[in-house]
Amino acid sequence: PRIAVAALQEVDARLARQKDHTLTGLRRALVGDIERLKAHPAADIAGMSARLDGLLGLIEQLPHAATVMPRSRPGDPNASGRPGGFEEGIAASGLALLREELQKLIRVRRVDEPEAPLLAPDQAYFLRENTRLMLLNARLGLLARNDLQFKTDLNRAIDWLTRYYDTENRLVRGALDQLKLLRNARLMLEPPLPVESLREVRRLRAARETRG
Repeated sequence: PRIAVAALQEVDARLARQKDHTLTGLRRALVGDIERLKAHPAADIAGMSARLDGLLGLIEQLPHAATVMPRSRPGDPNASGRPGGFEEGIAASGLALLREELQKLIRVRRVDEPEAPLLAPDQAYFLRENTRLMLLNARLGLLARNDLQFKTDLNRAIDWLTRYYDTENRLVRGALDQLKLLRNARLMLEPPLPVESLREVRRLRAARETRG
């Protein structure tokens, strides 16, 4: 709208310099169209960028759906002790040892989707970094007014949050809601046409052609 407003204001200034009273109606129409363009809503690019910045700051706090825990090293105070009682007596069979090692290797937790991936800590790091990269790319698309890039990266981020993060968590749900709101926003709002000015130009031209 700002470009269109500037263009119409330039046209009005040129008409004013001609000092032609027959152009009074056209100048009045231009003023009306300029006011309508000024009142036209623009996409809140700064507000949407601030939302993306807030989501980028939340990434480290978003829990994943499932994580594989690292193996405990010998002497690690956090390592669980050998099972006692009857299992201690059959440790030589290897069954108890196998069970102990499995307990050290994997932390089991309930997830809504049975196919949710188990992530090692280094994988979890790259997952967060890739999620951050998607949001940064979405912000670049936003600032460039590139609607396709903006929506594509938002959709990818929504897909990753849904697949790899704990959607039962309040922060993850809030992040998904924010991303979906941003995805529904329009970056390019078509400004109204200068209808009154066009109508007046056509009227003046027809009148002159009739007199000529």
